[in-house]
Amino acid sequence: MSKKYTIKNGLTVEVSGELHEYLKKSDRKIRYIEKDLKRNKYKIDMEEETVTVIASREDSLNRLMDIGKDYPQQSSDFQESVIEKIMLEQALEKLNEKEKYLIVQLFYFAEASAHWQRN
Repeated sequence: MSKKYTIKNGLTVEVSGELHEYLKKSDRKIRYIEKDLKRNKYKIDMEEETVTVIASREDSLNRLMDIGKDYPQQSSDFQESVIEKIMLEQALEKLNEKEKYLIVQLFYFAEASAHWQRN
């Protein structure tokens, strides 16, 4: 059995064949994720004299927005949601126990029931 080596912290280290194979596969997976998915591929048809671009599987937000895709700002929706929740909690604190109970029964349980009926 031939000796296998890998480089660790600038030093060459002898490793088992099994570990060498594992490290080789791991390195290839990392290259695939970091580079291959980000590159366009090209299909060349010599007979038709055409080149077809096969877009990378990873895309940038800027390119998607350039072609007309619109993505709303998540932070503004989150901020509005938090503000509404705080205002609702403050309003509920002003109610007595009977009023809170009615609100919970009418709103929360009715909403949950409607959700289950839709699904």
